[in-house]
Amino acid sequence: MQPILSPVVWTTIATGMTPQRHGILDFVTQTPAGKVPVSSKMRQADTVWELLSHQGEDVGVVGWLVSWPPSR
Repeated sequence: MQPILSPVVWTTIATGMTPQRHGILDFVTQTPAGKVPVSSKMRQADTVWELLSHQGEDVGVVGWLVSWPPSR
C-alpha cells in the first residue's frame, strides 16, 4: 500500500481492511478545528481485538499505534 505510513499500516494489520475501508489515511486528519492526530475514534472498522472481545474473549492491547482512546 502507498504511501507507507505507520498509522495506515498498523491499522490495516489490526483490522484486515484496506485504508479506504478503515478510514485511517495519514498521521493527522482535518477537522473543523484544524488538523488533529488520528485516533481510534476515527477508525471505521473493528480491530481483531474488538472482534475477539465481542465474542467474550479477554483481550489486552498495549502500545498499538492508533489505539487511543481505548475502546470498550
